[in-house]
Amino acid sequence: MKRDLNLVKEILKAIEKQKGLDFISAVQLEIEGCPLDEVIYNIELMGNAGLLEVERLDFMGGEVDILIHNITWEGHDFLDAAKNDTVWNQVEENVKEQGGKLKELPFEVAKGLLVSFTKKLFDLK
Repeated sequence: MKRDLNLVKEILKAIEKQKGLDFISAVQLEIEGCPLDEVIYNIELMGNAGLLEVERLDFMGGEVDILIHNITWEGHDFLDAAKNDTVWNQVEENVKEQGGKLKELPFEVAKGLLVSFTKKLFDLK
């Protein structure tokens, strides 16, 4: 499996919509068109990267779930940079013109581009 920044963005958006819960289970998240094992894999990576506070649950029979307790400061920063569709699409197109894919960029590069394009959108230097 691979890390997918498009999926990371969608996971963060889905978690942000959940209000007043102490935690949310990865199994409860419904990310359209994405298999549960990919969602769980990316949530685990997000926990390792400090975007989410997570707890892994291993069940008999090999089933796995992840409890998501919070989005971290870093996770909110990425989400705030990524959730503007205009900015996301501009960055995605720019990366595509360079022969790459946004969803496959190193995290810090993708976040840096999103922040940079957001600054341009608001005419900040």
